[in-house]
Amino acid sequence: MAQARLSWIDFAKVASICLVTSYHTQPPLTGYAAQFIQILRLPAFFMIAGFLFNDKKFSSLLSFLRHRAKQLLIPYVCFEALVIAFLCSNWEERQDAIINALLGHPTKCIPLWFLVCLFGMQTVHYLCIQAVQRISGHDWECHAHLLLGIYILFSIALSSFDITHNGQLNAIIINLPFYAAANCCKDIIINISWKQPLWTSCSLLLGTILIYIKYKYLRESMEWADGTLYYLVHLAAGFLLLPSYIATCKLIGQAIGHLRIIEYLGGNTVIILALHSYFILLIARFVEEDTLATFSWLNPCLTVCIVVAHLPIIWFINKYIPWIIGRKLHERHQANGI
Repeated sequence: MAQARLSWIDFAKVASICLVTSYHTQPPLTGYAAQFIQILRLPAFFMIAGFLFNDKKFSSLLSFLRHRAKQLLIPYVCFEALVIAFLCSNWEERQDAIINALLGHPTKCIPLWFLVCLFGMQTVHYLCIQAVQRISGHDWECHAHLLLGIYILFSIALSSFDITHNGQLNAIIINLPFYAAANCCKDIIINISWKQPLWTSCSLLLGTILIYIKYKYLRESMEWADGTLYYLVHLAAGFLLLPSYIATCKLIGQAIGHLRIIEYLGGNTVIILALHSYFILLIARFVEEDTLATFSWLNPCLTVCIVVAHLPIIWFINKYIPWIIGRKLHERHQANGI
């Protein structure tokens, strides 16, 4: 039972990094496929992070911050510093990049914004958990659904304000419900499968309908797309698509079983997240964008190739410089760590 669970988690993590890579890869997918990826990529990533988060292993706020800084902020600082050192041509450019990185807005290794966002999201959630336990005098799981409801209402309320000038705050507010839902509703996630086809299929159908509405109507009207209406569609569609995503990952995990390469990639998604955009740029350097644009079907193929191409780099980092991803020398990666 435990092994099957580990297997689907690894497949879900690899699938989520493939969604992110596909979203950035040229040629881009178009139409409904692009809308599916655009809506599902971040909820899928944050869902896995929330599902794996266990507040019980932290004895205090300090131990929590120390652990999460090691896992998230050290890779953020190291990768951004390396890219700044190698790619910035002068001190002025380097200085601007450093200031932006310190503010949580990486400009040289842009996908790393996810790590800062996740750190902020986990900190908010951990502080809320501690506050609920102090106020109620009971374990926070007793009030998990109430806490999740507060998160969702808070996110919807703030979506009507213009907070886009702060990208990290915006990302935390938009995606916190997905992270919190996975952490608050672990029992529900464990029981999701295609063995319950009616519930899973209905959620997929409703999510698809919302994507159709968003694609056909909201995208053509910016005044509609801004604020609460757009966010409500995004939030509802994300939640409705996740059950079928989870069920499919479980189905694949049960059918294929444990694969070392999937575990290896799943345990090193931070490296892929940080470097996949440079593989994409490398392809664009040798193949003209107009040529790629005529073959949109190449996107899934290139996505898989880009993810697999990270294997030698993952091996090198884990063997020789694991400290840049918060690990000790010869420390085996955690298959279910984020």
